Order: sequence, then C-alpha cells, then structure tokens
Amino acid sequence: MEITLRALVNDDLDTLFEWERDPRAVQMAAFTRANPSDRSAFDAHYERVRSDPSATLLAIDDGSEFVGTVASFPMEEVREIAYWIAPERWGQGLASQGLQAFLEIELTRPLYGRVADYNRGSATVLARAGLSKSALRRRSRQDSEPKSSSASTDSTTRRSNRPTVRERPTASVGVRNRLRRWRNTRPACACGLRCAPSCSSSLARWFTQA
Repeated sequence: MEITLRALVNDDLDTLFEWERDPRAVQMAAFTRANPSDRSAFDAHYERVRSDPSATLLAIDDGSEFVGTVASFPMEEVREIAYWIAPERWGQGLASQGLQAFLEIELTRPLYGRVADYNRGSATVLARAGLSKSALRRRSRQDSEPKSSSASTDSTTRRSNRPTVRERPTASVGVRNRLRRWRNTRPACACGLRCAPSCSSSLARWFTQA
C-alpha cells in the first residue's frame, strides 16, 4: 500500500459522487447534503469548494487507484478536517494514512473534526492521528448562533501521548430516527465541505489537534 495525496480532478467526480450517495456512507457520515443523490447539487458543491481559497481538498490514492478524499476548511471560526473513503475500501487503514499525510501539509492548529457517535471507525482514525476527545457538542435545530470554539478547546485534555477512544456509544433507535428526520428537513449545504450541524441530538463528537 502506497498512499499519496494529489489535487482532486474532474475525472474523480463521478466516482466520488457514487461514494457520497452510497447508503452505508450516508448513514455513517451523519453530515451530508440534503439529497446525496442530487447530481446538480453535488456538482455545485464541489465547484464552490474547489474554487474556495480557504478550503484545501485533496484526493487520496493507493498506488494509482483513487480511494478517497481529505480536506480542511473554515467552520464557525475554527478550521475543520474531513475525509471520505471508498466504502468498499473501509477498514484497510486508508483514512488513517491519508489523514496522517494531510496533517503534514495542513499546518493550522488547532484543527477540529467531528463524527457521529456511532461511527467508531472515524473516531479511531482521529484518535490515531493524535487528536484528543472533547465534550459532545449539543445544538438544537432552532439555535442559529454559533458556539464559541473556546469552550470546546478549554474542555479538551491535552496529553503528550496519543489518546484512545474508550467510549463505544451506539445510537439508539430514537437518535437514528431523529437523524433521518433532520436529514430530510435541514437546509441545503452552504459551507465548505459539510452542512452546518443543526441536529437536535448529540450526534457529533469534537476533537482538537494542539
């Protein structure tokens, strides 16, 4: 396995579109466009992202095979990281290796990432990259005021060694149902790479890279 990063090109978009509308990926990502199967929205989204100088979006290659993307972008006065791996290549260490390579390019600190509570794989990827678990971010759908990033940073315990994710929460049926309803009613994406979170449940865990 030889993981390299490169610029995302037009030829990657058809493959990326199929990944992003895969039901398995939609369920685990938690934060996606309102309709992942809307190709027009997908194209508009990535045209905006790729033309935004504040966003960094790279393709992950395993040898000569396109296997995922990794990115950083501004969100609510902090900088976040995100990644997307081909569903058929999950569990092979691609996200971990791609993110590690990306952190050598993206030098902004702190960096933040978020995952659904039940997405154990992504939580492990962030932990292995040296990010520390912070408090769950809670936000109602009616709450339009962005929370200060200082609260999240202050609640983070910085450790010299790499942290581990000890909690393995599983979303209840009620939480999953609320997530599905939120996906159907939230506004269209207007951010760099992910829709702004407005779920009424505590579905996202934050991490920070010191």
